[in-house]
Amino acid sequence: MSKKHSSWVLTVLSEFLVTSHVYMVSRPVIITAMVLLATGVVTMVMLNNYGDQTSLRERDDVIQMEQCVPDKDVSPTLLKSPPPGPCTQPVTRFMFVKTHRAGSTTVAAILYRFGLTYDLNVVLPTTGDLLGWPFEIRPGNYLSLKPGLEHDIIVDRSVYRPDVFQYFFPNDMVYLGILRHPLNHLQSCFSEYGLQKLYNLPAKEPIKHFLDDPYTWERKLHSQRMKRKPYSLTKNLQAYNYGYSLGLSEDLERTKKFVDRIASEFKVVLILEYLDESLVVLKREMCWNTRDILYTSKTCCQLHDTLRLTDEQRENHRTFAAADYMMYDRFVDILKDKIQQQGQDFQDELEDFKKLNNQVQAFCDTEDASEKKVMTLEATKWYDKIEIDRKTCQLLRANLQQLRTLAREGMVAKGRILTSRRPVGD
Repeated sequence: MSKKHSSWVLTVLSEFLVTSHVYMVSRPVIITAMVLLATGVVTMVMLNNYGDQTSLRERDDVIQMEQCVPDKDVSPTLLKSPPPGPCTQPVTRFMFVKTHRAGSTTVAAILYRFGLTYDLNVVLPTTGDLLGWPFEIRPGNYLSLKPGLEHDIIVDRSVYRPDVFQYFFPNDMVYLGILRHPLNHLQSCFSEYGLQKLYNLPAKEPIKHFLDDPYTWERKLHSQRMKRKPYSLTKNLQAYNYGYSLGLSEDLERTKKFVDRIASEFKVVLILEYLDESLVVLKREMCWNTRDILYTSKTCCQLHDTLRLTDEQRENHRTFAAADYMMYDRFVDILKDKIQQQGQDFQDELEDFKKLNNQVQAFCDTEDASEKKVMTLEATKWYDKIEIDRKTCQLLRANLQQLRTLAREGMVAKGRILTSRRPVGD
């Protein structure tokens, strides 16, 4: 609450007490009035604090992609994390922030397969793939479990709000996420969501025109077509998925505090430009097996034609999407710090994982992956013997809608879900 409001409340309280004394108002009346006034004060404080979270609630995205290297000129202070200790048991309770246009569908499929493999209770959307997004998750957004059971993993799209998640779900969940370089993300959003037409930008080099003056284009769009949406398709959309309010966009100090908090609350945030490195870090920190992080998607990491921008256009974007840049820079540094702490053994495992994953993809893409064919991968220092058969390939090739259906059918068959309403497709 502001100093102005605090002063007003104190004034009202003082005047009320004096007046009640002068006119000899009974004690019960005084107490009742003070309780009502105090309730109003608490409500004002809650609304004032909550405003930052709710001033920005709904958004979308698209992309074309340039090969971007994280900027070297702006490097946030790195929160050093100790190297992970030896694994004792796998982490099987987690929530994943499924960020738009950031390779999150590929990672979500990995996590859904993990849930199926280990027979975990997945938070399943009642419809589609949204868990309340672009708002906070609510009970009506997901299928309830029978009394006595608890959910284990949250994979589908929702806005990260730790207070909300801790209220509805087990408090021992760890938090995972993914980010993409903001310029790559912007390009992808332009491509996927048709932003050239949405913004009425020139057909030739629309992104460059947008970055000449992003604030003007953004104001124009929101005044005409996105008035009631709490998110922006071009401005800090990634941060929004982590609970960031667009109302903080011009407040760099509060934005930095937001990024600090997210860095302290998340166990692993994957980086799309370093997906394989991120997956090996994920495997090590979650005490998982190598087969748990295999994937066959060929589209998640494709690069688009290089976007040639001026220094001014690049700086305009860094200023315009400051929260996304702060988050990306911070978590790239955290990822690199974790990799460096683990030394050559990490690099050796990374190269082995890339080779293994390519072998599995090649096998699953051939007709050899038939009912009777099995590819055996001998044990190494990083994993036990792995056998890949037709069923494994089918699971690796399944899309999110198919994986969601498998999870629902399994939980219904085991009598875990109160209602078996079928989630519709993505």
